[in-house]
Amino acid sequence: MSIYLLSLNEKEKAPLNQLNIPFPNDPKPLINYTSYTTYFNNCDLKKGIANYLHREKYERNYDKNGEIYEIFNEDNVAKVVEYSLITMLARTSKKIKYFSFNEITNKRLVKILENFLYKSTTITTLIFNHIEFSFQAIKALANILRKNGSLDSLTLHHCNLRCSEYCVEIHYSHDCEEEGCDSECEDSRRDEISDIYYNDHSCVELKTLTDALYENTSLSTLSLRDNIFCDDIAEEEFEKDLYRNKTLASLNLAADVISFKSAKIFAEILYNNISLTSLNLYNIKLFDFEGFKAMAETISKNNVLTSLAFVNCGICLEG
Repeated sequence: MSIYLLSLNEKEKAPLNQLNIPFPNDPKPLINYTSYTTYFNNCDLKKGIANYLHREKYERNYDKNGEIYEIFNEDNVAKVVEYSLITMLARTSKKIKYFSFNEITNKRLVKILENFLYKSTTITTLIFNHIEFSFQAIKALANILRKNGSLDSLTLHHCNLRCSEYCVEIHYSHDCEEEGCDSECEDSRRDEISDIYYNDHSCVELKTLTDALYENTSLSTLSLRDNIFCDDIAEEEFEKDLYRNKTLASLNLAADVISFKSAKIFAEILYNNISLTSLNLYNIKLFDFEGFKAMAETISKNNVLTSLAFVNCGICLEG
């Protein structure tokens, strides 16, 4: 933690100085150690920040045996330190292979994340849990799927993929001076918004991600846990790209919602897929017995799968 704090530039230090956060008395390292970072997990960073503040007697309420996240939920000081350190790491770390973010709602941090993803070419494992994505961050994620040939594993769990910024862009980019513009523009915006899809009850242009998934040729592991795919268009786009993908070996859709239509198409995907060896459908909600039956029949004929989790799927006694 001391090396990280000593690696901050003046702009990154400024917020910490305003809060009188203690800095190490050691000289700045001659070597940029953070440039050699290959593993980053912000959960570990939070622990390091909490321990540092406790050791320096800044955080009086820190319980060594308590929950680390309580500090970040209640204390803005810890959040300020986290923001400065992540800004520094995004600026200096050029070799990160494992990148994991958990529970970030700060829009400024999401912006930093967006810029980092656009520039990254070395990441092999990318994990996001409980993140509020902006539309630009979604596009950055799609960018890394398209251009990063080293990305092997992608995890999106409980992510809030919203389109609010995109809707604003639509509103202000439609410049029409013709008579009746108000109603026509409104109809135009409604048509455009119909191309936006849903994940965890939140609006998102899912097509951006599904197109990128299709174009990606390196991803072998995809985990989309605790998401909802119940919109017909969203299902269609997602399923088409799964159908066309030839590299995925492991797919996790645990606790997602799959409709009757999706179940039948997934059955067709499994029948034609020759690369998928691991499939997790734990706690999947299949709405219709016929959908379950189609998937069961296909799985019985599949000669590639070696691992299948198909538990607690809300199937009736007949299923």
